[in-house]
Amino acid sequence: MAFIVLGAFAFLYVMSDSRLVTAGATPGYRGAAQDTGYLADGYANGVGVAWQMNAADAGLDRIDDYAAADGRLFLVGYRGSQRVAIGYDASYSSPRELWRVDVDDEPGVHWWDGDLLVGNTLISPADG
Repeated sequence: MAFIVLGAFAFLYVMSDSRLVTAGATPGYRGAAQDTGYLADGYANGVGVAWQMNAADAGLDRIDDYAAADGRLFLVGYRGSQRVAIGYDASYSSPRELWRVDVDDEPGVHWWDGDLLVGNTLISPADG
């Protein structure tokens, strides 16, 4: 019984001591806000965007497809008339290219037994 009373006393003490309840910065948002009906470009669901990549960043003319798994990003697109698959390590503050492979023009990007099947080309996600 003494344990329960002591536990209740400690709980009440924590609840009554504002320094313990509000340790650190005051929670919540500050400043004016306006509901625009959409998220700002710099945020996705309230979380800062780590990085973005477009075709030019990847050295491509266009990106046709992508896949992501295990902290890696795989892009498939064209540079001129050549179809290209590129693997990136997406776990850093900016993406790091792991490999770049020329592939055939057959459509489709699928996972097949742990490998990436791009058209008729089977690619190892680890090393291309």
